[in-house]
Amino acid sequence: MAITLNDAWDFVRYVAEHPELQAELRPLILGPELLSLPELVRENSRQIADLREQTAANTAAIVELRESVSELRVQTAANTAAIAELREQTAANTAAIAGLTTAVEELILLGKQHTTMIGTLNGDVLGLKYERHMRSYLSHVLNDVETIYGDYFKDMRQALREQRLNARNWRAVMDSDLILRGTPDLETEPVIVTVEASVAIDRHDIERSKERADILKAWGYRAVGLVAGKRIDDRDTDRARESGVAVMIGGQLRTWPLEHEEWILD
Repeated sequence: MAITLNDAWDFVRYVAEHPELQAELRPLILGPELLSLPELVRENSRQIADLREQTAANTAAIVELRESVSELRVQTAANTAAIAELREQTAANTAAIAGLTTAVEELILLGKQHTTMIGTLNGDVLGLKYERHMRSYLSHVLNDVETIYGDYFKDMRQALREQRLNARNWRAVMDSDLILRGTPDLETEPVIVTVEASVAIDRHDIERSKERADILKAWGYRAVGLVAGKRIDDRDTDRARESGVAVMIGGQLRTWPLEHEEWILD
């Protein structure tokens, strides 16, 4: 059926009177972009609603975080104060430990000094005992045992004055706890015995005694080193025997480097 339209307004009125044409003309007039606009608006509305919910959740989370941060600040301040207090306490403890360490070191040093003094006193007492009884202690191997002193060694004293004798060697001999002179049976040549007295005899005592006897031997004296004390282990006894040093324990000869040693050991 032909339709006569005089102008655009006739067309508008005609379309308004025929709704079925509106659906067909709408895509042609509006285009796909405008037609999809309502759906886009609805989608945007949904997204805005979601964003509002997320924003509300984020806001609540931020509030909670702020509260947590506030609590952390309070805790941090408390921790800082505690750390400062601990540092002060640590400094005080360090100073106290340093003081105690110094006190302990002083006590250790004092203990060592006391030990040395006790050892010296014990050695002195032991030396006095041997000086009183050595004549009888050595009666099995020497006759007419007597204590001698520096003036006995006139040749060595003269050599010392003339600087032919090392002062250290002279001092080593004179540092003997006891120097004795005696004569073996059926002999006329005397034997000089340098005594090193020590409660517990060790290798140092043996070495000192041997050194003193060797110095006297170098000056032509018949000399024997003797270590005397209360105890000595088997190793040092063997060391003394190998070094030619006599050993006396509790007044009894254990070794004698000259003749009759086998008889003494029996």
